[in-house]
Amino acid sequence: MMPVYSLVSLLPLIAHAVALHGSPPSAELIPHGTLRLAQPASTFSLLSWNILLPNGEDNWWCEKMYQPHVPHDCRQWSHRQRLIRDRLLLADADIVCVQEAAGDTFASDFEFLHADGYESVLHKKFRFRCATFYRPSAFKLLSVAHEDRALVAKFASASDPSLALFLANVHLSGGASPDRRLRQVHGVTEREASDAEAAASRRKTEASPPRVIITGDFNSDGNTAVRRLLVDGSVEPEWREPQYNEVELTSKPRRHGLGAFADAGEVAYAQNVCDGDWGDWGGRIDYAHYRERRPATYVVPSLGAAFLERSRRSTSRQQLVADNEMLERLVRSQEGRAPPVAPPRSLSAADLALCDATAGADAPFVAACRRAFDAIDADRGGSLSAAELRQALALLSVLGPNGEEPSAADADAMLSAADTDSSGEADVESLIARFTAAFRAALDALFDRLAEGPAALGAEGGEELVIPESAALAWLELINRELGRGTYRGAMAAFERSEAATGRRELTRRAFHGIFARELGEGKWWQGAASPPRRHYEAWLDYAYYTANSLRLAGYQESLSEEQARRIYKDGDALPNAWHPSDHIPVGCVFEWG
Repeated sequence: MMPVYSLVSLLPLIAHAVALHGSPPSAELIPHGTLRLAQPASTFSLLSWNILLPNGEDNWWCEKMYQPHVPHDCRQWSHRQRLIRDRLLLADADIVCVQEAAGDTFASDFEFLHADGYESVLHKKFRFRCATFYRPSAFKLLSVAHEDRALVAKFASASDPSLALFLANVHLSGGASPDRRLRQVHGVTEREASDAEAAASRRKTEASPPRVIITGDFNSDGNTAVRRLLVDGSVEPEWREPQYNEVELTSKPRRHGLGAFADAGEVAYAQNVCDGDWGDWGGRIDYAHYRERRPATYVVPSLGAAFLERSRRSTSRQQLVADNEMLERLVRSQEGRAPPVAPPRSLSAADLALCDATAGADAPFVAACRRAFDAIDADRGGSLSAAELRQALALLSVLGPNGEEPSAADADAMLSAADTDSSGEADVESLIARFTAAFRAALDALFDRLAEGPAALGAEGGEELVIPESAALAWLELINRELGRGTYRGAMAAFERSEAATGRRELTRRAFHGIFARELGEGKWWQGAASPPRRHYEAWLDYAYYTANSLRLAGYQESLSEEQARRIYKDGDALPNAWHPSDHIPVGCVFEWG
């Protein structure tokens, strides 16, 4: 049964959805092509697109984003740049917001827009930069602020200087960082509210509702804190995102005074992104079905389905929640920050069975062992790693016979003696256990190819094949062009663990699997991709939020043509590919001045 307070917290969201579904969408759907209305009236157009970082010296891995059938030449920047140029010039928008521009090559990368008459402003910081282009015939740039992963600009209409527009071009932090995404967008609203109040003060008039658009790659979808802040106006400290329900988002209420925002895609299609399990939806069997639902802005091979088995009864969204929790533990462990202390656990069925089966192991004894185990299990992973054992031994001042501190080899020896299945770390073992048969077979085939001979004792006492460091480094240099890239750090960490435990720098089959398990745990699906499946993973990561009391959405563009949609949803193509240069799809809107 849902608690009353949970239902009350959902009432604003329910009311908003009812209001949207109770009336037909007011925005015209604009076909793929030029971003214009037949009767433009007092309007302006905006297109936002994460273009996927240009393949310069610092984006060598871009080629790994492509499926195997895409020709090598189509993965290069010269080809991708032509596709981006053709798409942006075809749209002919008054404002173009780009995410993932490269600072060092920005001028040459987007020379075609400058040649077409656009002026631009580029974020001063970050590797993946935001860039905003505008036509001087439509807008005059008044000011620019460089916020945390947000480029905030103030414009005035070229035809009517009294019409001001605050525009934030954002590329929010990815991964398990909902708290940071909330801070980033709240900082944008604070900046824009302050600028609007200052402008009203200079005019010595009462502040009118500011015209604000926040657009870009939000790196999240569903019922997020960012959406809640913008649409509902506030986020309370006790509220949690469903996908990251253990992450504290804010210690104090976060609010803004800009007026309620609306999600342009939600208004156009009368569908929000908070309902249902949309992440792996296979219902877009033809163009009519494609147009029935709000199109995704991120359509890539479902690599998660290729590498990891989904839990038997979990939906894609539920599995994502579980995987994000695992990722959070891994990241915290790597950063050296202990997660929040969990409450004492009651005895499980397995614990109670142990009490019955083991002489002298009564319930109080097993409960005491459970408390001791939980105290050592710093990352709450459910098993003990060598690092956790070493930390516990140091805290307890356990010394060797000659007064020496416990070494890595001591901890590994203790772990090996107590760990009958050689799991080491529960999260890594959990991912390995979920490897699909095809992915496991591919890893085993690669391992057998690189292994040069037996050099260690296997689990059954026989000789076990291993990959020597020289063979692993040669393979890493071959696939990544130079050492230091890709899975290099993971491989080096595995060699260090091997050297500490055995005195030899080599990879067993399990250690080799563990490297890729850690990469998948960090969300680096492309590190293992060789032959991605035809099944898609869809997400709604890109948005255009606008203040509904001062702007009206007049048009929303269908960013894929019928032919392109068929290639994806009928033929099984995914992004990026030979005809689309990014893993994201543009968001195009036409707004009417309010």
